Amino acid sequence: MEFDIKRVDAMDSEQGNKDKGELIDIHNEWRSLQKAHTKITNDPNLTQEQKTKLIAELQRKADLGVKRKTDILNK
Repeated sequence: MEFDIKRVDAMDSEQGNKDKGELIDIHNEWRSLQKAHTKITNDPNLTQEQKTKLIAELQRKADLGVKRKTDILNK
């Protein structure tokens, strides 16, 4: 995490600023996904099968965010 912060701080160009904004968006989405995961896990009205499907979709979204974050940081 600390290494990622240093890499983000090094982004000074106009594109770098856009990338910083996108990284913030990715982080915010990650937090939303974590909250959704907790809500799904604790919902007594969902069957285990429903929970599994919903969590799989959250994981797919999280994986896309991680890939995009990695692409930005590896530029």
